[in-house]
Amino acid sequence: MDSLFRDITPKLESPDDEKWDVSQETSSSTDGSFPWDPSFPRIIVPEPSTSPSTLRRKVTKPRARSNKNRSHFLRFFAEIPSDPTKMRCVLCPNPTEIRYLYGTKKVTSSMRDHLLAYHPTELKELLEGEARQDQASRHLLRAVATGVLPFSSVQNEEFRLFSRCLDPSFPVPEYEVLLGSVLQAEFDATHTAVLQVVLNQDISLTVNEWKRGEESIEGTTSHLIDAQWNRHVLVVYMDSTDEEKQMKEFLHALHQHLGFRSITASISDCETESSSEERSEEPPSLGCVLRACHHLVTDSLFAFSQGREIIERIRRVAVHLNRSSKSWKELKKKLVVNACSERRRLPVDRQEDWGYLMRMLRVADAQMAFLDDVFQQAGVSPLSSSERTLLQRLVAFLEDIDDFAAKMSTHQSTLSSLIPYIKGLEETIGELRIGPLSNYYPFILEQFNRRLAVYREYSVVRMAYLLDPRFLHLACMLDDVTLTGDLAMLFQQADEESATTSAVCEPSVKKSRSNLLAKAVPQSPIRPPSHAKREYDVLHDLSHSSDLPEDADPCVFWKEHEAKFPRLAPIARRLLAIPPSSINSERFFLAIGVKSAFKIPSDIMTKLIFVGAFLKRDRLRFRNTEEYNDFFSDQQVNDN
Repeated sequence: MDSLFRDITPKLESPDDEKWDVSQETSSSTDGSFPWDPSFPRIIVPEPSTSPSTLRRKVTKPRARSNKNRSHFLRFFAEIPSDPTKMRCVLCPNPTEIRYLYGTKKVTSSMRDHLLAYHPTELKELLEGEARQDQASRHLLRAVATGVLPFSSVQNEEFRLFSRCLDPSFPVPEYEVLLGSVLQAEFDATHTAVLQVVLNQDISLTVNEWKRGEESIEGTTSHLIDAQWNRHVLVVYMDSTDEEKQMKEFLHALHQHLGFRSITASISDCETESSSEERSEEPPSLGCVLRACHHLVTDSLFAFSQGREIIERIRRVAVHLNRSSKSWKELKKKLVVNACSERRRLPVDRQEDWGYLMRMLRVADAQMAFLDDVFQQAGVSPLSSSERTLLQRLVAFLEDIDDFAAKMSTHQSTLSSLIPYIKGLEETIGELRIGPLSNYYPFILEQFNRRLAVYREYSVVRMAYLLDPRFLHLACMLDDVTLTGDLAMLFQQADEESATTSAVCEPSVKKSRSNLLAKAVPQSPIRPPSHAKREYDVLHDLSHSSDLPEDADPCVFWKEHEAKFPRLAPIARRLLAIPPSSINSERFFLAIGVKSAFKIPSDIMTKLIFVGAFLKRDRLRFRNTEEYNDFFSDQQVNDN
């Protein structure tokens, strides 16, 4: 792990530009280091046969002088057709001519002196700001990193001609330069911006494995709420290697390197364990609730033989429709004539995700009255009336789980959301006890207790629930014993937070007037009792009167009423920043949108995605459930 956090090595300067030009170097680090690791850029060591003293004595051949003078001062001057040795200042109200050409030598020092004397403001803006070419190159890189432009556009001749028409002085950087010095400059700026946000902050981390085709990236994202109650979601670490990491050691090294104040919790792609040792860890490590939903559905349906058989028959019909255009055209005509609500081609759940399975069953349920002929063409017996009823009830149940997953994926969702929504899902599962899915009930209940109910055993989840004003006014969903213990733990953390963030103000003791009075006064002042209980009662009443909607951001409430809760506010800022799920892999790559037309080294691609993730940081999580539903509906259409 020590190799992950090396100090940044400074650049060395040498008169031999050809050997020491680090701007033309690109990173080729494969040691699993951080994306801002000093291996890029790196010191270029000379050949063993060449000593530093030899480099100093070496006489290099002077470079041929370019015919083009690329000075940025020229933008303020225009050519004089009658006298090619002079140029006219375009800023002066009266024509002012400046000598520019001395024989064959072009000199711009007189132009600089003229700007300094008569146009200091324009000169200051020119010198203090970035060069126009550098700005254009960095914006071009950002367009590539966010998917606005593909890599191929950099080498495309038509794109170069288009850029030359806009600004003849801007040469589109070559591929090697764009992914070399330009990428490094933008990467360093992004790294600095991330550090400024996370330094000395209480954060939670989600550890993800993002996959797209053959690409696989291990990433760590920080979630925090700043002092102004603004949420921040920032990717802080990326690694394209497959090297396994010990999570505890990794989080500790990450904590030390990035200067977090504390790590409140970590959410990983794996499942949540129900062992007491895992629940007592500090910081607590939980599994992604979306992964839990996936196993909840797939494992329970696999054990439910009747439902598994129906799903397999529908899948075979979907495969037939996607292979036979004739069958699809006939079916589509029936759907249009009968004004069917679902006119899409029956999708195939190619992805190993329960959401795609649910959407396939939803389309099949809507089109079932017109699928009898397609069942026969696919060599599958049509569904009976009882099987159709079972399918209809199963689709309705899976839509409830999909609604639960959507709420756990939004920007405003926190660990506190798990308590009420898991309770609602538990009641929904209880309704399956009687009806067409009564045989399915034991299997789904077993998976629910194994996958989702365990989240209620974590104290960090329950305390976050007690501080969320969206749910406080609802009926308490914790038993009396658990509620009493969690409130006591919450008050204890509030007192510890108050003791560490501010000095304890001891009341002044009057000078005693006699020995008897002096003996009656305690030697050490008694600390006043905690008022956290009363503070929490005020929070409960205020949240009840506010009546926040379930899709609101609790930060809005806390920002308005923070002054009323000086002890509970710091704890709420930490706990309400913890998300219940990691960032969806498909959502991540679509939000970043990097389009690669040819193979790029993994270390460079990692840096490029890191820059894109920072620029699109507000798109990493879904803003609401409607965006969640639209995203997966579009994905289903694209897959077809």
